[in-house]
Amino acid sequence: MGTLRTERWASNLRAFASGSVAKSRERYASIREDHECDPRDDAHSPSVNNPLMPASEETPWAKHFKAREVRDLVAKDLERLHPGEAFYNAKDVQAALCNVLTAWALVNPEVGYRQGMHELASLIFFYRASDAAAGTGTGTDAGATHAWGEGGDPPPMRPIDANAPALSSTYVEHDTYAMFDAFLGPTRDARRRRANANERGDDATGPPFVNVVAYYEDAERRGGASEVQRACDRVFAVLDEIDASTSERMRALGVEPQLFCLRWLRLAFTREFHLDDAARVWDAIADANAGDDRGDGHAAMDFMEAFAVSMIVFVRGDVADAEDFGGVVKRLQKFPPACDIDVLVSRAGVIAPAVKAVREGKDVPTEVLARAGIELGIPANSVAPGTGTGTGTGTFPGAAASASASASASGSGVGGGGDDARPQLGAKANEFLIKAKDASAGVGARAADLFANIGARAKAAMANAGHSASATPRKNSGNGNGGDGRGVEVVDQARSMPPSPKELGS
Repeated sequence: MGTLRTERWASNLRAFASGSVAKSRERYASIREDHECDPRDDAHSPSVNNPLMPASEETPWAKHFKAREVRDLVAKDLERLHPGEAFYNAKDVQAALCNVLTAWALVNPEVGYRQGMHELASLIFFYRASDAAAGTGTGTDAGATHAWGEGGDPPPMRPIDANAPALSSTYVEHDTYAMFDAFLGPTRDARRRRANANERGDDATGPPFVNVVAYYEDAERRGGASEVQRACDRVFAVLDEIDASTSERMRALGVEPQLFCLRWLRLAFTREFHLDDAARVWDAIADANAGDDRGDGHAAMDFMEAFAVSMIVFVRGDVADAEDFGGVVKRLQKFPPACDIDVLVSRAGVIAPAVKAVREGKDVPTEVLARAGIELGIPANSVAPGTGTGTGTGTFPGAAASASASASASGSGVGGGGDDARPQLGAKANEFLIKAKDASAGVGARAADLFANIGARAKAAMANAGHSASATPRKNSGNGNGGDGRGVEVVDQARSMPPSPKELGS
């Protein structure tokens, strides 16, 4: 049997400490034990171990309350995870995922648990459990019989068996934590500690790491840009270079990249594709990390951002045909199923060098643009001539001149880049949202009136039907709906169909 998916992920992500599966499992068990101890069993005096002491104090009770708070937050998200899917709603899977996410949040309090992390952990867990069940020979735990997703409690925490195989259903939870931790990568504080150690001459470079956690971190200073904001800007900067006509169209409509890229990147595309297709994207992310020649995790991040560009180009026709801001955003937030996910993966591999150039503040090489144009099937006049700034800063850097020309032609007054573009783009997006909100403000009242009218007409129809079942229904002109004369025919239609948005808005 060949190497299974999560074995490749673990290898390419360097998930297991010092290459030892047993050591990683012991680390997770230690974290669980440290944060799940019962404060009532603590031997300290009440002056130290007191549940009424301020939460800021480092006491056993403070740790207990913090862990419970995080666990409750995680549990709420897990309840909404893939509704209708029996595996994810099984008691043992829910409990194990809650343990994994709570443990990570408590170990990394500077970030903590953020919404969406459960999507990442659940994908890893599903494939690790599947691999543990499918493995044979030395790759499985022959003595373990736990079948994940079939209900019951998860396997109890026991001393780690150093001789247990790499694929073991007993340790799916432990292994999920190790891979989830590796996929998120070190937090900003951990990265800073590593950099400081390198400056001191210590060997703290470590293996390359995928740094998805950076997409969850807040801006380092007030008013500054967060990493996910910079990533969104890089995506549009590369789109400027790869497919100028599409970026110009989106810019003219005021479509900002964070409206869709934020979810794409934070959830690593798990919401945009079927499970198997999302896993294929993860295969490519892990492969990019394994081939990282810089050791900073940027190769994997460059691929992810390049994949986002590939997705936008895939729907370039829909973007061109969309009538307004809302049409474009709807298309990007509800991505169409790709006929072949490998095509998007291949395209992202071609685009990744362009993302690297933008990240490093360099011009995108002409040969990269030429190859991308051929690979993506973009007409030559849609590809920027390589004159973009490639800085990755500002609102939508790169191809500023062509973007400005597009804005002038459309009469939008939106510039191609720089600080002046952001307020106008933000205002346009906000204006759309405000109009949508205002338009929906009266929908509740109109809907209530409509349903009241429908009820009145239904009662009248039933009364009429009681006098003569075969008689032609009378028109009810006094139905409170402007005296339009609609009668039973409308009532019958309303029984089988909910009111349309057009009716609610009338």
